[in-house]
Amino acid sequence: METKVFISMTKDELETLIIDCVNACLMNDKTRKDETPQDVLMTIQEAAEFLHLSVPTLYSKASRGELPVKKRSKRLYFSKLELINYINEGSR
Repeated sequence: METKVFISMTKDELETLIIDCVNACLMNDKTRKDETPQDVLMTIQEAAEFLHLSVPTLYSKASRGELPVKKRSKRLYFSKLELINYINEGSR
């Protein structure tokens, strides 16, 4: 069974406590987002949606070597990090 403790505090003390807790949670969330993202392999449909391109366009770009792609059996897989790098290379 949990032990519950009741304390008395002023409205200002309670507000400060809540603000401090919220700020601590936001800082923890920010540090989690700053971590290096893990690579995710996407299917051609997922990659097309991610890049806002049609599936036939992706097939064309992959066959011409314009897009980084991995092939296993008859399927194509795209690394999300490599696609992000591909997009970033296009900015000048």
